[in-house]
Amino acid sequence: MSDKRAVLRNAAIVLSVACIVIGACLAAEVISLNSFINSLTIQIELINAEIDFLQTIAAMESFPPLPAADSARFVYSLHASSTNPSWYTTYRSWGCAFFKTRSSEAVPTQDMVFAENNKVMYFYTAVTSDFASYDGKSIYLDKNLSQVEAALERPWCAGLYIHELMTYISGQNSWNWTTAINSLDWEYLDSLVHEAWQAGKKVMWSEPSYAWQTVYEQRTADLWLNQTVWRETVIVTFATNFPTQIWNCAENAYATAARFQMLLGESVQDWYFVDQGLAATQEMTEWLGRTGWTARARYFEVEAQNMNPSGAFMAGIQSLVHSYGADKTPPEQTILYDPVGAEGHVSQQTAFTITATDTNGTLATMYRMDNGEWQSYESPFTLTGYAEGQHTIDCAAVDNAGNVADLTEQVNLNA
Repeated sequence: MSDKRAVLRNAAIVLSVACIVIGACLAAEVISLNSFINSLTIQIELINAEIDFLQTIAAMESFPPLPAADSARFVYSLHASSTNPSWYTTYRSWGCAFFKTRSSEAVPTQDMVFAENNKVMYFYTAVTSDFASYDGKSIYLDKNLSQVEAALERPWCAGLYIHELMTYISGQNSWNWTTAINSLDWEYLDSLVHEAWQAGKKVMWSEPSYAWQTVYEQRTADLWLNQTVWRETVIVTFATNFPTQIWNCAENAYATAARFQMLLGESVQDWYFVDQGLAATQEMTEWLGRTGWTARARYFEVEAQNMNPSGAFMAGIQSLVHSYGADKTPPEQTILYDPVGAEGHVSQQTAFTITATDTNGTLATMYRMDNGEWQSYESPFTLTGYAEGQHTIDCAAVDNAGNVADLTEQVNLNA
């Protein structure tokens, strides 16, 4: 009888364990199913919110007009030129010569030096969600204002680039975009905007559709974006790197730019088309223009998996550049001074004056001595403190389309 009890007891134990295992598996399946349902519910809520927003837009006769702007500027990711430095000459021949550098712990970065040596204006990436770290330094969480200030002081720097901060925070919070807006370090961003504004430079801020929709709807962001400094400095840039049309509603960015009278930009990325299940072809790039959206943008940040100028995607970008009637004419530049005695001979008191004019406006004028660091030209300068002998003065003027005028003067400094 005791043997039977033992067998029954053991059977009961095995059955209990089996029940526990089966119950755990079922619970896991339920949890997994619930997680899936919750995720699906969030997506449905987002889609419904997007539909409501689009219906509101459709009911409006029009958005307020955007502020007047000069011809479009195309900003290329500099890592493409790092892969093949000769590509940048092709991009410039199309009529655009701005680049976007990556961040690093030290300024100048390798990207910045490359751009400056090749006389290319660039936007310095101040904060980004693209890299957990770069050169051993956390990009977003460890902010470095002094590093940004050092970048803005460089005359070839056209401004700052901010990439998908709201997207990063939203992704860490079950894609809750309201949480993302409220969790941003607005005070730090405000310091970046003011630094750029004081330097007379811009801040490109790239986010996908939902981010700008939430900015438009959450009036708490108005406190920052409605400041004159922000309106004059920030370029609301729309990122096309999410895989569905509904995530890529350009009207959200346009609505934000129109409300605050800011400049409008677009981050054009070929993997958007790949995610759509479409080849990254010239036709797909041109499709952006056919929607009528690109005609309103003034800045384009171009980034692709393959930025070879001969590729189909970049051919599409070239067609967009040409559709704006790209300005390929550099500024007219002169360097004036009164020689001492023989032509080209100067003294330490000789004043050098640089002039630069362009029909579309001059973005930057600068010079350097004997292949040294570039300096912004503000007023006439002398060679006081330089040694007697021959010296080389390089001048550069950049217009609002990125065209560069080069001028080199050889002088002999007399004692």
